[in-house]
Amino acid sequence: MRNRRTLPILLLAAILIGILGACGGGGSGGASSGGDDVHKIVISYYSSESIPPGQAILNAAEEAEEKSNGRLQFDTYFSGTYVSKNDTMSALKTGMIDMAPVEATQIASVSVLNQIFNALIQGDVPDRAKIQEVYVKMIDDIPELNGEMLDAVNSFWLYPYVLGGYNIHGNKKIESIDDLKGAKIEAHAQMGQYVNMLGGTAVELDAGDYYNGLMLGTVDSQICHWAIVNNSQLNEVVKYHTVFGATEVGSGLNIPAMGYLINKDKWDSLPADLQGILKEAFIGAAAFIFASDAATYEKAVNVAKEDGHEFSYITGAAKKPWADAMQPILDDWFSQCEAAGYDGRGAYEKMIQMFASA
Repeated sequence: MRNRRTLPILLLAAILIGILGACGGGGSGGASSGGDDVHKIVISYYSSESIPPGQAILNAAEEAEEKSNGRLQFDTYFSGTYVSKNDTMSALKTGMIDMAPVEATQIASVSVLNQIFNALIQGDVPDRAKIQEVYVKMIDDIPELNGEMLDAVNSFWLYPYVLGGYNIHGNKKIESIDDLKGAKIEAHAQMGQYVNMLGGTAVELDAGDYYNGLMLGTVDSQICHWAIVNNSQLNEVVKYHTVFGATEVGSGLNIPAMGYLINKDKWDSLPADLQGILKEAFIGAAAFIFASDAATYEKAVNVAKEDGHEFSYITGAAKKPWADAMQPILDDWFSQCEAAGYDGRGAYEKMIQMFASA
């Protein structure tokens, strides 16, 4: 395996595999007999192998190679050295690469219905482990999600994994929807549209400018999850945190998902036993990321509290104006889904119901 590393397998990852559960793949099944043929899997990731998603790929590839007795072999590429981030989806479609972890902007570039995994959330959400279960179940229960990916990029969801909730972190105290008026907020895509609609000004910054943007006053606040607060050291330059829910991590205006897509032709070429080994390994990779992120989120929250930052929690009736204000954006998305032949409203309502009952 190229870039092969020996990395510790977390005990927590094994526990989380049991919590998350293995679900069936979106493609058709492979041959029942394994044989001795070697199957090469080419994986491309736009970011570094040194961060948890990159480490998880290396862990999963090594595990799959070992469990398959070398019948699965991997070529792993990082930091866009083989395929750029913007070319990932087309490379999956053509089979230039076989697998890739993808995130919200990549999903949005080829899909409408699958943007549900980055949608604004009007209801309350359960803890992250339950959200993970919901996202996995949605892919099982809403076949159009994988159907859209198959149509768009000849690939399907091998497994999704949830990130943290997007809340507001900055130097302007925001306790109500009116406090957003006149604020300059670092926000992207639908979240930027939401900020502008509420009377703020959405500003898109490159990741390398997050720290300086807040320090120099280019923006007052940023909408992001706690890993960005930690990794970009934003706690050094902010003092207020607005959390949309009762807990710092398991709450947010939206709860994005990333996940692994696999080329359907590659999947269909694998014997059934290798399909099972591959999927199990990458469920473990998702659990590794989940555990790593949890530690990062906890660290960022603790640093903010130790430094005396002020937290505002938007819950109950106070959350309703924020939820109501999402409706025009959601209605626009529902219309886009309908034009593409999908029931976005039904899928969204199903997700909210699943959150409520999780």
